[in-house]
Amino acid sequence: VWLGAGSRLAFPTMFAGKKREVYLEGEAYFEVTHIPDQPFFVNVREISLKVLGTRFYLSAYPSNEEIITVLLEGSVALNENSSLGLFRKEVVLEPGQKASFNRSNKIINVEQEADVEFYIAWTEGWFLFSKENLFAVFNKLERYYNVKFIYDKSFPSDDLISGKLDLKDSISDVLVTLSGLSKISYKIENENIYIERKLK
Repeated sequence: VWLGAGSRLAFPTMFAGKKREVYLEGEAYFEVTHIPDQPFFVNVREISLKVLGTRFYLSAYPSNEEIITVLLEGSVALNENSSLGLFRKEVVLEPGQKASFNRSNKIINVEQEADVEFYIAWTEGWFLFSKENLFAVFNKLERYYNVKFIYDKSFPSDDLISGKLDLKDSISDVLVTLSGLSKISYKIENENIYIERKLK
């Protein structure tokens, strides 16, 4: 298991009984060995994943509107946890698919994903983004570097950017790169980073 920044994984010191079960808050990339008589389960607050020997990415930060599951290899089955502790309809993913569970309307949407490796690049020290909202990019950097972004009202939050950041770089080096890709300027004061629209 590779855990993302600001994530927590709870698991027993030893798996006993008929299943292996863990609890995740945040994001993680899993590589799970198939054991026929002891299936692997990942639980987040709203859903449970049954894993049958596989590689997959799961993002379930409490502050995010969606829970994202991306299957790279093998098989996973998603179940929504109802308020009664029962499972509703099961959704089975095939390799190359992404499932998005919307926390508001409780709908699971499945789609084909062109580049599944995109979702686990951070395990190799890279942050890739393609036509992503600036606010979403800063949100991820905030978790990774444990900093706080403070936005001026001029912040161009609707701008979409694409690029690749080396997470081994310092936050100041990353911001130099981002300011070259977008219309922002910044000022760093301890753990606070002030962002505003770049003046012409």
